[in-house]
Formats: sequence, structure tokens, C-alpha cells
Amino acid sequence: MTHEKFGPYVIHETLGRGGMGTVYVGVDERTGDRAAIKVLHGGAGRGGARERFEREIETLKTLKHPHIVRLFGYGEEPAGMFYAMELVDGNSLSELIQRKRDYTWREAFEIGLAIAQGLKHAHDFGVIHRDVKPANILIDKEGNVKISDFGIARLFGATGVTADGGIIGTADFMAPEQAFGEPVSPRSDLYSLGAVIYAMLAKQPPFRAKTVTEALDKLRNSEPPPIDRLCDGVPEEAADIIHRLLEKHPRDRFPTATTVIRRIEALLESEIPDEAAFRIESAVIETQTPDLLDDYRLKRDASESAQIIADDETRIAPESAAPEPPPPIGQTKHFTTVAQDSKSGRYFTHNVEPVSSWRNHIQTGLIALALVVIVVLIFWLPRAPSADAMYEQLAASVDNGQLDEAGDELDQFIAIYPDDPRVEEVKSWKEELSLDRRERRYRLTMQLRQKTETFDAIEIAYIDALRQIDSAPEEAAAKMRALLAVYGPPDRITGDASRCLTLAARRLVQLDKQLAETSSKQLAEIGARMAAANQMAADEPNKARQIYQGLIDLYGDKPWAWEQMEQAQQALSETPASVPVEEQPAPESEQAPPEEAAAPESETETPAEPKSP
Repeated sequence: MTHEKFGPYVIHETLGRGGMGTVYVGVDERTGDRAAIKVLHGGAGRGGARERFEREIETLKTLKHPHIVRLFGYGEEPAGMFYAMELVDGNSLSELIQRKRDYTWREAFEIGLAIAQGLKHAHDFGVIHRDVKPANILIDKEGNVKISDFGIARLFGATGVTADGGIIGTADFMAPEQAFGEPVSPRSDLYSLGAVIYAMLAKQPPFRAKTVTEALDKLRNSEPPPIDRLCDGVPEEAADIIHRLLEKHPRDRFPTATTVIRRIEALLESEIPDEAAFRIESAVIETQTPDLLDDYRLKRDASESAQIIADDETRIAPESAAPEPPPPIGQTKHFTTVAQDSKSGRYFTHNVEPVSSWRNHIQTGLIALALVVIVVLIFWLPRAPSADAMYEQLAASVDNGQLDEAGDELDQFIAIYPDDPRVEEVKSWKEELSLDRRERRYRLTMQLRQKTETFDAIEIAYIDALRQIDSAPEEAAAKMRALLAVYGPPDRITGDASRCLTLAARRLVQLDKQLAETSSKQLAEIGARMAAANQMAADEPNKARQIYQGLIDLYGDKPWAWEQMEQAQQALSETPASVPVEEQPAPESEQAPPEEAAAPESETETPAEPKSP
């Protein structure tokens, strides 16, 4: 196949080969630009492969996002249909998982955020990928993440492009409803996203099994091992995001990719990385390569309920592979760039199999029926929920403590019903959500003792005060009060600094209430001890003084006890220390009379000699 041409692209080395076709490196002979050329060979055009190939092209034409591989053009040659797409100079995530010893939780969620952003774009255009897995996530040398292989993607509610409506996907990363043939939705992709993040951290998918039966049984009945038990250092909030994505029932997962993006962004903002900016070390390989060693696909068709397909389309072909069969003679050929397609609306017009007249009639009838349904929906159903319905749903989320999940609905209500009298209340809920997210970020930074260089002075002071709430609540309250005195009030400034001051004001109210409750109990006890000391002052002054001094030592630095401490200090100064009994002089009644006391002295004196005349 070397040096064969597909459109303007001269084919060079083979990158991968699968059941539907082959991926090559192609060089545009006009510009010298390199591209990945995916070819559906003529023999693979049966059994719905051509339809899936065309669907993949149509999907890539629709999607234009920095985290989705870009389509350059498509066409047909005697050797088969083909399209040219962006050539990613890097590796698949599956290779990097096998090669890299450990991913930090931050690295895993950086990649997960990029995948979620690409999936949101696809979901916004009604496209479900249905095969999100490490082998279909490409990362270039600069760390840019690209989602590839939309070969089994489908539009919401579309059917007919898989084998008899069967199951197609990768079992290790497939949502339970997809594995059991139930309807898929965007939340099915979100399950796969959770499995990919899980695999990056644990270096294994959520469930490991040797047989299809075992895999399906675990997928239906077992819970994956908690990621924070398998991997040290994964924050609780990060583990919560992963395990909610992996919920078995779609309704228990995050409702949209937008919600996932916001949760991951809040998580990543909550910690300042010690390492340099996120980069993935990748070798010089220019497309996706083999999947995880235990990766496999489940597929069910009319003749086989479930089987393991070992060869994946992304697997690298051996160099000794047999040459391609010679192309049929007489086929026409064409190539259309995406830019040309957007102007002319062209699609594959060559070698289309003739369609019977009865099929045309059925298709026409179905189109007419669909139009009738659309007209009915337009005129009989509201395009958006009523203001009352949306408000009631938002109010229920507030009452149930689930405001964090209603971020999209808050924005929708404000955008759709700006003149509704309740819009100010909804805006206040949105501001509460912003405050709650900022508080979580500050507390997580404080608990993990992370650096605070990216915060401003107000936020750093607030985080410092938070650290003293448990150990020294009085000092924490004093710092909150000083913060508000220096920078407040909150409405004087805007943005995150204003929210931080609002949080400080609320926290100060809580601290003052807590300290008041605590101090009232302590003041009662102090009063009782003061009364006891006052009663002892006359008969046991030393013991009374000990109580006064002890109260001063315990509570002398407490602002709320200053009045009682002044009383204790005054009582201490007015209570004289008593002299011990052994040191006191004997009473006068017990002392000897002066005469008797002097008698012994006179008896012992020597008589004076008479003086000489």
C-alpha cells in the first residue's frame, strides 16, 4: 500500500488495522501536511460497516472542538472509502497508562476534564460516543487531549447502524445499560469517563473479568473497589466524583457533562499543584496504539448472543501483514474537503447501491410521519419548562441540599425568564452556590495545607483564620473581625474577594454565637466558684486566694470574662494571706509575768563584791 494515493494524500506507513479497515500516515502532495487516513476497504462494506463509516464521517463533520480529532476531508477510491483526519503526534492514553508508573489524581482529572469538555460538545450536537476508553483518547507531546473513533457513535434516539441493534462497545468501560442492550444516553458516556479516570489512577478498569459472563455479572451486581482505598492521596471529593460517574443506574449519575465539568473545575481549583504545569510524557508515535492488555469488545448479532472480539481497530498491524487485495476495476473516485462540503453540501454520491421503490415509499412515509410529530410537538408542547415548573424544581433542590447539581437550571431560568418576579431569588440561589463552592475550595486548601500563592490577601487571611477555628475559636473570631474591619464591607468590592468577605462575615456570626453559648456556660461556673471563694475568705483566706488566682490564670485572657476577672483581682488584693499557726506569737495571757521571768536570772547572778571605801 506504500505510496498509493487516497485523494491528494500519498500513503506511507501503516498505523493500525482492524475489522473495518486500516489507518495510514498520509502526506498531502500539494502542501506536505501529514494526516491520518482511515480506509474502509471494499470487502468491509457489508453488514452495516459502510453505514457506520459514513456515520463516523458525518459525526466528525459536525463536531469541531479542540478535544476531538479534526476531520480534513473524505472521499472514495477504487480501494475503498476513506477520510483524512488530524494526525496526533503522541500516544493513546492506554499506552501511557501501561507505561507510566503512577498518575496523580490531579493529572487524571486534568485529562478527565478535557474528555468531559469534548463529550459536552458532542452531546450538545446530539452525538453519543458509546466507546469512550483509553485507546480512543489520544494525547500529543504538548499534553493536548483528543477524543477519537466515533465509528459507533449514534445520534440521540437513532437506530440501524449497529448489527441488529446489538451491543457494540468496550466491556471494561461500558455503561451497564449499554452492556445489557438498554437505551443509551449521554450519561452512558459519563459512566465511561468515570471508568477511564478510575483506570488512570488504579491502572486497571473498575471491573476485571476473564469471561463475558463474569464481566456482565460484575457490571450488574458488583461495586468497584473504592478508588481512595486502592490509591493513596486521592481526596474524598475526587473519589466522590469518580464513584458517582460509575453509578449503575443512569439517573444516579451526574445529569450532564456540564455538571461534571463544573465539579472537576472546582476540584482542580481547590489545590495548588507542587509540580510544574501538567504535561504527559509521550514517545514519538503518531496515532493511537494497542488498547489495555485485557481490553476487549462485546458484540451481539443475530447468530451470536455474546462473544469476545480480540482484534481491535486501533491495534497496530504487524509489518509482515499480507498485502491488500487489488482494488476493483472501473470504480469512480472523488475527494471532498470539509470546507468544500460546507459550501456545496456534497456527500458520497458515487457507487451508491440502488434503493428499491418500496424502500423509497417507506422512507418517504416515515419522513412525513416525523414531520407531523415535530409539528405537533412545536404547537402542543412548550419548548421550555414553564417558569413555575422550573422554579418549583429549583426550590426543591434548595430544600434538599442539592443546589450544586442545579447550576445549569439556575442559569436557564435567569436566561429564559429575566422578567419573572422570582428571578432575584433565583439569582440569590446562584450566588449561594458560588459562595458554597468558594468555601469548599478554601476549606480543602486549609485541610490539605496547600500553598496559597494564587489567592489574594483577603483570601489568604481568611484561610489563615479558618485554621484556628477548632483550636482557638476566640482568635479566629478576632481575625475575622479584623479582616472585615480592614477590607469590608463585602459590597465595597466585587468578585471572589467580595465573596470571601461575605463568607468571613457569616463565619464571624457563627463564631460569635458559638462563643456566646460556650462563654455563658463558663461564666455560670466562674460565678459559682467566685461565690464559694467569697464565703471562704473570712475563715480560709489562703484557699480563697488560691481560687481567685486560679480563675485569673484560666480566664484572664478571655475577653468575655474580663468583668469577672476584675472582680477576682480585686477580691485577691483585699483578702490578706493568713499566717501559719507555728509562726504566730503566743497570746499575752500565756506569757510569764515580768517578775517571774526575771527571777531565774537574779538567782543565777553572781553577788557583787563590796566596793572599797
